[in-house]
Amino acid sequence: MKRTALILLAFLPTILSAQSFIKQTDGKYFEGEIKSQNDSAVVIKGKDMGDFSINKRDIAFIEFQESGLLYFNKSGIKEIKGSGETVRGSSAFVPISSDNIAERYGKRKMKELLKKEGFWKVADCDLEADFIINYVFDDKGRDHAYFEIKARDGSLIFRSSSVGARDFVPGDAGEESAQKLYKKYIVKYQKKTEEIRMK
Repeated sequence: MKRTALILLAFLPTILSAQSFIKQTDGKYFEGEIKSQNDSAVVIKGKDMGDFSINKRDIAFIEFQESGLLYFNKSGIKEIKGSGETVRGSSAFVPISSDNIAERYGKRKMKELLKKEGFWKVADCDLEADFIINYVFDDKGRDHAYFEIKARDGSLIFRSSSVGARDFVPGDAGEESAQKLYKKYIVKYQKKTEEIRMK
């Protein structure tokens, strides 16, 4: 990301980037800002609500905005074997955590687009998914982005070509490149899997 754009980070809206995903053992899944935690509880600021505390034994996991998934009580997770199949109706996990703000916005946009389209079920965590779709923002040289589809054991199933991700505002660069990848490569990949399945 260009130095000029980085100067703008202090002025970007912090609401989206501050949100982590929390899943409780009762199945409730929501976004919130992690304010603090101790040995027994986590204090969360939910969207459109004040701070509240949840006992850690009532939390299945938290996907922190930067550090990723942390499991607390797996009894609230509907774990599946993870087939690695990418056919229609399979479950995909789209991780949203990153310490790069452009990448974080891109990951969230990718997850949003996949949920809306519905070809794959979007799982809440990797243990509930058949495979993983990971959006990657690369700011080495000219900013660009691509995505990888991997089995849960980490083996690569597919890697897309890159698209440009050049925008003055990092969050916009992430979202716009995710949309490009979705339209150019995700849809094409899905059509190919349908064609193979129908043969």
